[in-house]
Amino acid sequence: SDAEFSERFRSHIVGHFAHSEPGRVYSRELKTKIKSASQKLMRLAKKRKETYYYVFDMPSEEAARVEAQNHISQLKEDFPAIVFLTLSQDSSLELKEQDCFSPLTDIFSTLKDH
Repeated sequence: SDAEFSERFRSHIVGHFAHSEPGRVYSRELKTKIKSASQKLMRLAKKRKETYYYVFDMPSEEAARVEAQNHISQLKEDFPAIVFLTLSQDSSLELKEQDCFSPLTDIFSTLKDH
């Protein structure tokens, strides 16, 4: 379910990025942990000049799409350093987004060669 996905996603990001500075004591509250992870991701993105992406398939059913979009919107608020990209079978979107996302093809093909 989307709620379970959101919970696992937050848990994964928090587990990898929150509270890793030695000698600091943090609140145990989830909101504090999420903010800590978010700040660390932003610092890393700026320092390394990197962008973090999460690519996912959007459900085909309207109700499921709305629910998924709501969860993704919340995750975007929690982790603004992560760009969430939706995959879709809508061919009209392909032409609209071609210019915006065509650099990703180059990035992925470069990674594949290494």
